[in-house]
Amino acid sequence: MTGAKLPATLRVLLTKSQESLLAELYQGGVRSHAQLVDSLLGGRLIKTEDKIVHVHVCNLRKKLKPLGITIQTVWGRGYMLTDESRAIIASMMREAA
Repeated sequence: MTGAKLPATLRVLLTKSQESLLAELYQGGVRSHAQLVDSLLGGRLIKTEDKIVHVHVCNLRKKLKPLGITIQTVWGRGYMLTDESRAIIASMMREAA
């Protein structure tokens, strides 16, 4: 996983794939479909369905919604966390430290 380690509160809720996706999104900015596929597969060169990122993001959104964490779709570019969502995760990280 790249970037900061997610707080235990989130790691307990998420699968390894979802954790990797969220860690990638937490880095900030818009993450393209290709970047998220790479994050999911850990650089392994295997053929995947084009919808794999969409499915993982959909499931991740369901788990994060009760925590107030939102993933935005940026049409034609990819996905990103809202600033508010990044702040919630950062706050969780500070509390866990």
